[in-house]
Amino acid sequence: MNRAWSSLLIFAFASLLVSFPTFAQERTVLSENIYRQVRAQEHLKLTHLFRLFPEESRQMEIVSLSITARGFQGRTQLQVLQNGRVLLGGLFGMQTTELRLPLPPRTMIDDLLLTTRGDLYIETIRAEVRRTYGQHPERIYLRQDLAPYSFLDLGPLRPYENRFVTAITIEAYTRYSPGQLQLTTRWGEVIGSIYVSHSPMRPRIQLMRPLPFRDLQIRSVSSGLIELETLEIEF
Repeated sequence: MNRAWSSLLIFAFASLLVSFPTFAQERTVLSENIYRQVRAQEHLKLTHLFRLFPEESRQMEIVSLSITARGFQGRTQLQVLQNGRVLLGGLFGMQTTELRLPLPPRTMIDDLLLTTRGDLYIETIRAEVRRTYGQHPERIYLRQDLAPYSFLDLGPLRPYENRFVTAITIEAYTRYSPGQLQLTTRWGEVIGSIYVSHSPMRPRIQLMRPLPFRDLQIRSVSSGLIELETLEIEF
């Protein structure tokens, strides 16, 4: 009886493990010796400092950043910019100091620049980064109407989403005549088109190259109202 009960527990535990999605994470530390003077207001892109190829940095999250540097006059401020806005920063004195900056979750290394408010001598930089594989699509419930020849900007749906999108599944239908939707960038580049009918459809659009979530839009190119139900985003 004890053996049978133990076998049952093992089987139940194994079933639970199978039922949850597994996420393979690659976590590593990047390190570079810089040994250079940075002028005030100079902008340095992190991916360039770490000599990353675009294919490497795409979808790469940065967990923390460590900078070893010293100022030339008093206390010199260093700032980390994310898409042009100050994300965080710190101060360096005239003695060489290591500053460690923990980054908010889902911060992409592609989005970050370094700048200073004065001359700074940077010796080394280190970053802890990770990439996640095997993620399931993330669903966004919309349940809203899209007026004729209007668009839905995806960026405001998740203001702090910095990841790159590889595919989108759009669930939509129309109560009137069949219509058409386009997935585009903010600059009007058409990525893909789908047809919408009376029955809810869930076509999937595969992007030719990963694009930032905040740069995508869904546009109606129809004369009738279209009901947007859900989006499934693959990062």
